[in-house]
Amino acid sequence: MLEERGNLVKVEDYINKIPTSERTGAVIQPIITKQWFYDTTDSAKASDQAVYDGQLKLYPPRFENDFHQWMEKIQPWCISRQLWR
Repeated sequence: MLEERGNLVKVEDYINKIPTSERTGAVIQPIITKQWFYDTTDSAKASDQAVYDGQLKLYPPRFENDFHQWMEKIQPWCISRQLWR
């Protein structure tokens, strides 16, 4: 149908690697499941403020700037995992 409509750019062969189990030789496929994420925004702000207020000390202190930058750019943390079968 793509070729009939003039939408086909090209057809070419390719090699596709399919993962298999070393032990059994069975094909390994991902089981797509819902992912669970923890929104780290609030805890990052609290941790960052604790360092600014002196309630939390970092050793050596020269890493405080790195810590602040890390807390400003923090992203949600994936707490689930994909299972492979």
